[in-house]
Amino acid sequence: MLFCNKAVKNFNIYECFCMIILFIGVLLRAKACFAGYTLWLDECSLSLSIMHENISGLFKPLEHTQSAPFLFMAATKCITGIFGINEFSLRFIPFIASILALPVFYIFSGKFLSKKYSILIAFLLFSINFHLVYYSVEFKQYSSDVLICMLLFLFFDKFNFSKYKYRKAFLYGLGTFTAFLFSFPSIFITGGFVLYNLINIKKDIKKIAVFLSSFIFLMPVYYIFVLYPSRLTMMETYGNLWQSGFITLNPLSVIIILKENISYFFSQNLYTLFGAILLIIGFICIFKNIKQNNKTSLIFLYTFACIITASFLEIYPIKERAALYILPFFLILIIKPLDYVNFRDIKNIVNSLTAVLLFIFFISSYNIQYFANFYKNIEHKKGYGDKLMLILKEGFETGDVVVFNDASSPIYEYNSMRYNFENNNFIMVKSVESGKEYYIKTLNSLPKGYTYWFYYPNQYSHEHVIPYVEEWAQNKDIIDRYKINDAYLLHIRL
Repeated sequence: MLFCNKAVKNFNIYECFCMIILFIGVLLRAKACFAGYTLWLDECSLSLSIMHENISGLFKPLEHTQSAPFLFMAATKCITGIFGINEFSLRFIPFIASILALPVFYIFSGKFLSKKYSILIAFLLFSINFHLVYYSVEFKQYSSDVLICMLLFLFFDKFNFSKYKYRKAFLYGLGTFTAFLFSFPSIFITGGFVLYNLINIKKDIKKIAVFLSSFIFLMPVYYIFVLYPSRLTMMETYGNLWQSGFITLNPLSVIIILKENISYFFSQNLYTLFGAILLIIGFICIFKNIKQNNKTSLIFLYTFACIITASFLEIYPIKERAALYILPFFLILIIKPLDYVNFRDIKNIVNSLTAVLLFIFFISSYNIQYFANFYKNIEHKKGYGDKLMLILKEGFETGDVVVFNDASSPIYEYNSMRYNFENNNFIMVKSVESGKEYYIKTLNSLPKGYTYWFYYPNQYSHEHVIPYVEEWAQNKDIIDRYKINDAYLLHIRL
């Protein structure tokens, strides 16, 4: 009996819920990782730099207008050198980062949320968030951005210049610059910490300068040889996408970016206004702590000031996947009002309104359909380049010609290497801003007397060319046709 009482006493239901949520988060990511989803366009494009360059060659603008931190690419290069180039080795860092981000977010949320139920809800929403799971199985830096930014924030929250000598200040600064080479957005966390010390502490200025010396001397080199050329290419190629993520003097731009990010982060098509209201309330709650000179809240505020400034100066956009590192901060802000809800006094209009807003906002997304389509949505976003390549390889005969659109070029190159498909007879047809008339004219110019495979696993969102191919192929000798969602493979004889 005594043993039973002791066991009941030691049983902590809160810790039990934490472990269950952690298990759910790990399970969702592990299942996605081992499902073997094919690489999609951006991943294939980035993988080609790993395939074609040595480590020193990664210290320059990457192929196919891609951009990724040097150390992220270099570490992946080392991993693929050991395990070969395949989906798992390329996605190893994002997957591990996503798993580690779970306990880190739990600690991170505890810095801002005071109620256990608030921390549990935030932890659950972080664990089951679709985009956090999705980017755990994508060869891009966004998953590691989330982890490194949270870790850096937790580190700075404990860091005090007065405790360290100049040598340690320099080493910690060098470590911070190393974090930047692994995650671009981490510089905003560093900026928030530096601003906190300059504005609120107003001492140890020399140590701050020593701390920043790595950035002062090394950043110009990295900017000139890597960041600036990459930015020019990105702006030229994806100008419309990037511009929509920059804040302007027009207040409407802030509202639009906020709405799009809430919709993106939380899979919301409805009730984004509720999310915006909760964010504003959360900021007000954080401001209450700022009045008490709370270090954590002040660094939080200054970090957002750096993020907004970088967006306004068109240095780094605040939009969707490029801003995924902000998601943990958004979650904190949206859940923070719960800390002030007194469920014993739920008749209070403020309490009841906050509870209702939170319930409607999240229940509208995290429903049965959300979980039912979880992995289907991942597969759809990844595409079916591997499946089409296997069909192509099996049916391909000597003398056949492969035709692919420019949107599928990196996918074709990666999958042909992945599945040992050797073929020198291929034609790439440009589709960007070509238009129907030009595209069909180009197809009509293909030499007659050959058998063609049109390999189109991907097409640009602003230029859908598969309907043009379908129209052109009418009344021609079609041997076979395969269509899996938006992916398309046509076997035709001219």
